[in-house]
Amino acid sequence: KARDTLTEAYGPDVFSGADTDEAHHLAVDLYTTLLQQSAIAFECLIEMPAEEPADGSRRPDPMAQAVESLSRALKLNRVVSPDDRNNPKVEAVLLQLYPLYTKTGLYVQVSGIYNTLLRCLQVLHGAASPQVLELMQQ
Repeated sequence: KARDTLTEAYGPDVFSGADTDEAHHLAVDLYTTLLQQSAIAFECLIEMPAEEPADGSRRPDPMAQAVESLSRALKLNRVVSPDDRNNPKVEAVLLQLYPLYTKTGLYVQVSGIYNTLLRCLQVLHGAASPQVLELMQQ
């Protein structure tokens, strides 16, 4: 069903030559990328002036929406790749998530994301890589 829906939305070439398992991973990767893009849109809204809606309703918090999108992308990746918790997609999501959490000032959450990101960078790039050193300097 999911493959049919994605094929309808994006055309048959998206999964050409992919077996069922590969197609599943492609679909998850596509969805994760969409979640990351939605988080970028929400991050742009954070910088905009907060105007209250004319009807008096509460405006959704763009920071919370960005964090929620990225958290969903991270959970989805971990469901699909439970044995590979440190992969490039996780790295990309964590690199987006870390600055958002630093803006909240919630020490426990920031520490958790920092340690997870540090471990991911060390596994993917090496303990003395420029990526790890850059994170440690922040």
